[in-house]
Amino acid sequence: MTIDAPKPTLALSVGIVGHRPNRLPAETSAAIEARIDEILLLLKRTAEETRRRHPFYADEPVAFTMISALAEGADRMAARSAIRNGLALDVVLPFPADAYEQDFLEPASRAEYRQLIDAARRVEVLPGDYGAEHRDYDPAGRVILETADIILGVWDGGPSGGRGGTTDLLQRAAAKGIPIISIDPSNRTAPRLLWSGLAGGPPGDADLTSIPSAPLAEVVAPMIDRLARSAYEKRRGGIDPS
Repeated sequence: MTIDAPKPTLALSVGIVGHRPNRLPAETSAAIEARIDEILLLLKRTAEETRRRHPFYADEPVAFTMISALAEGADRMAARSAIRNGLALDVVLPFPADAYEQDFLEPASRAEYRQLIDAARRVEVLPGDYGAEHRDYDPAGRVILETADIILGVWDGGPSGGRGGTTDLLQRAAAKGIPIISIDPSNRTAPRLLWSGLAGGPPGDADLTSIPSAPLAEVVAPMIDRLARSAYEKRRGGIDPS
């Protein structure tokens, strides 16, 4: 008698890459966080519709995860939104938790940082040296790029502040073929998907200055479908589920 293997759960992860408060307009912070709420709900709804269309996935809710380094600004916005909207929160800290906390000067910010760590499903603490002359935040960004299926970028379009900065990480995500959902911090334009996969061929190396893009609402369904199929193919050793 042949026993069929259990069907896998569709699991997708979103990594947040974005500016700290010095590059986020204070007057649009609430609107940015509301945008993130809308995007996460859109992704969840679209993923559920995709799962129901594909019989090779288990008949159970999509497992959605947000990955955040909990810096002030975009990282915190996405972490709060994830918790509000029913996503699991995975945290990646570039330094030991007590040391990294020194980045945050206000007591309320430190308290929120601890609350989000406590709310996380998983916390990965990297062995960074907070006392180094040049603190290296980049390893946390690398972990996010290595584990996220989708990058949520709160990005003003400007240059990077250096290795591991927002623009640098988004450029590396584009080069890896990871879909990037770009949010305008000024809130003047609707979210857009930046992704080499929009060109029709397999996702691959691309540059932020020339990457194909489209309004997110118009292309979210085919993006999620391709990610779902790709995830299943990887589990099955490259076998196309269709």
